[in-house]
Amino acid sequence: MKKQLFHKLFIKQKLTAITMFSSSVALLIACAALITSDQLNYREVIKHKMDTLAEIIGNHCTAALIFDNEDDAKETLSILLKAEKYILFAAIYDKNDKIFAKYKIEGVDIQSLPPMPKENGAYFYKDHFVIYRDIMLDQEKIGKVYIQSSLEEIKARLRRNFIIVILVLLVAILVSFLMTTRLQRVVSEPILHLAKVAQKISLNQDYSVRAQKSSEDELGFFTEQFNEMLTQIQNQNIALQNASHELENRARQLHEELIQRKSAEKKIKASLEEKEILLKEIHHRVKNNLQVISSLLFLQSKKIKNNEALEMFKESQNRIKAMALIHEKLYQSEDIVHIDFSKYISSLTSYLIKSYRVSSLNISIHKEIGNFEINIDKAIPCGLIINELISNSLKHAFPNARKGEIKIKIDTIDSDRAIIDVKDNGIGMPDEIDMKNVNTLGLRLVNTLIKQLDGMMEINRNNGTEYKIIFEI
Repeated sequence: MKKQLFHKLFIKQKLTAITMFSSSVALLIACAALITSDQLNYREVIKHKMDTLAEIIGNHCTAALIFDNEDDAKETLSILLKAEKYILFAAIYDKNDKIFAKYKIEGVDIQSLPPMPKENGAYFYKDHFVIYRDIMLDQEKIGKVYIQSSLEEIKARLRRNFIIVILVLLVAILVSFLMTTRLQRVVSEPILHLAKVAQKISLNQDYSVRAQKSSEDELGFFTEQFNEMLTQIQNQNIALQNASHELENRARQLHEELIQRKSAEKKIKASLEEKEILLKEIHHRVKNNLQVISSLLFLQSKKIKNNEALEMFKESQNRIKAMALIHEKLYQSEDIVHIDFSKYISSLTSYLIKSYRVSSLNISIHKEIGNFEINIDKAIPCGLIINELISNSLKHAFPNARKGEIKIKIDTIDSDRAIIDVKDNGIGMPDEIDMKNVNTLGLRLVNTLIKQLDGMMEINRNNGTEYKIIFEI
């Protein structure tokens, strides 16, 4: 909380507070050191004073001790100590360390006298001071002096010094405040001037204003750097304004170019739509023409009596149908470049089942086709290959109405290759047939189309016949 309060002060108040606090602490430490030194020195003074007094008492009580005159010793103590108001009581011990004479002021308990004296010396206690001193005669001890004094004299001096310190501190704080209030301007005014200049620049966004240098110290250096910073900001502001004008001009040009591009895009889009309609019409007409050819072959086949020739007509008709289906799918698709091969295979297999008059109860076709799209350049060879392989299975794999199934799997291997896998569980292909040297038109056509696709084929003759064709897409 105190730290937050200090942070909220103005710089003038902070400088005043720091200076006054520092000077007050320094003065307080100095006064404490002086009081401590004074107390130690005054103790030595009292000790020396009491030692001298004990020596005087011993000298005056020598005769009383020799002649065993107790009254004379008491009188001596009373005369010498009556003027000392801080001495509580005193005693004279004989050479056997027994109390010979006593002295006390009123109100002091005499029982506080030690029954036996200690060795020579001065001793400070919590609330009093005592001193022991031998009484000598011809280098022989004939007794001992005991004096006990209160510490009120030291305490009174300490209180007096404390009052003086308080008064000095008050005067010093007042003088420090008056001097600091005037002298802090040397530091605060240049800083406040910089703050006002910064505020003026912030409000008016005018970077041509400069602060006035008032000294050659760190504040003067700071003022120079502040003005240098303003110069750099002013230059950057001018550069930004110029760049802003250039950007505005460039934005205008880009806007005009964008309008022109949009106009050109509309024309291109219209042209593409016309071409797309034209391409669909072409695919439609090609499909129709192929359909006409297929119909002509069908009509012509009605007059053929030779079964072999009739079979050749049917195979040609199926091949034409396979190509016509591709153009039909492209005509029906929104994408006139790529064909959805899954729908194409479904239509092709349905047509072949009907063409060869195969019952779906005897032969079932299972299709497993992934998300596979292909352009027309690859679609026609692939469609013809699948047509030939399925036709071959339907004709030869299941003789005598044998039941079975044909599996078709088409999917991508990676981003560059795809696989066509056609498998049946029929009687299988005879081992003597070499796919590289075949006489039948269908298998020769398959080899030719695989070369056209830059692909390769693998045949598995176990449990029927399986064709695996891998080609680049």
